[in-house]
Amino acid sequence: MNFSDIFIDDTKNVKRINSDEYLTKGSVSVIDQGKELIAGYASDDVENACYDTRIIFGDHTRIFKYIDFPFVCGADGTKVLKIIDPSKINYKYMYYYLLASNIPNTGYNRHFKWVKELSFKPVDINSQMMIVNKLDKINNLIDCRKKEIEKCDNLIKSQFVEMFGDLLSNEIKYDKYKLEEVANIGSSKRIYANEYVTDGIPFYRSKEVIELGHNKKPSVELFITEERYQEVKEKYGVPKKGDILITAVGTIGETWIIDSDKPFYYKDGNLLLISLKKEMSEVFFKFSLDILVDDFKKKNISGSSYGALTIEKFKNMNIVYPPIELQNKFAQIVEQIDKQKFEFENSLNKLEELQASLMQEYFG
Repeated sequence: MNFSDIFIDDTKNVKRINSDEYLTKGSVSVIDQGKELIAGYASDDVENACYDTRIIFGDHTRIFKYIDFPFVCGADGTKVLKIIDPSKINYKYMYYYLLASNIPNTGYNRHFKWVKELSFKPVDINSQMMIVNKLDKINNLIDCRKKEIEKCDNLIKSQFVEMFGDLLSNEIKYDKYKLEEVANIGSSKRIYANEYVTDGIPFYRSKEVIELGHNKKPSVELFITEERYQEVKEKYGVPKKGDILITAVGTIGETWIIDSDKPFYYKDGNLLLISLKKEMSEVFFKFSLDILVDDFKKKNISGSSYGALTIEKFKNMNIVYPPIELQNKFAQIVEQIDKQKFEFENSLNKLEELQASLMQEYFG
């Protein structure tokens, strides 16, 4: 079955409103092409709102959304898809089918033309409902695991504040140091593109460090030779267990405490390496960095981007120094919470693998 056998483009029949008209609450949601399900709200008496189930496609973002509540459209690029015969084609089934489809990424261009070229295997309505029920159950479990992980993170943050107060105002009057006084801050020796090989010592960029910071196995794409690694190790030094890597451009402030002695190297400019030189809990230090970087973002935001987190900017940040016994106590609490979080993350990974397997089975 072709796209035109199942869908019609219903975009012109749904009200579109500008971002300066968004409200903070209401019974009619604003759906745009961004990652968040709901961008804002419209006035309850807005004209031409849609009160029926629809599938939304982000023409620029390639994001699909299943909407079964009253809505209007947000900014340019939001496509509204209506199923011609819902008695034969289930909306949620087609939403999952579209999620599994391969829409080419051509940058910030329009992608709806690729959606209209999709074809779909015909499946009877009872089979569609069976598939939807299975995938819904898995998605509900995935959502539960994500909420449990978020609770663990929030528990750690609340414990940090309870023990140390607001570190920016330093209301407890702990000793204070420049960051460069407690840690060495630097970057790596530049590795050029022609030095990459297909196998060897892993080479990490921001992407891999973000994955590692979230306890995910990184999908390493770049490597350098053992000989090149030994060269930079002897001349300049390499990261060691207990050091911290932090993303410095783009998605800044994502941190990873290096947790093994396995060799790797990393991209200059994208990442900063921090090595403690004063006795300090690595865990406490990592959470302190998170607070400093969040404050940096608030003060340096420009539009939708931040200034780069340079070595010089980092060196001059102030960090407080509570008694080492208190730092270590916090680290022990984090260790216990992280054990539970690790179980939730393992469960989440297995559920996501099952979800991907079923999506491939049903729609591949």
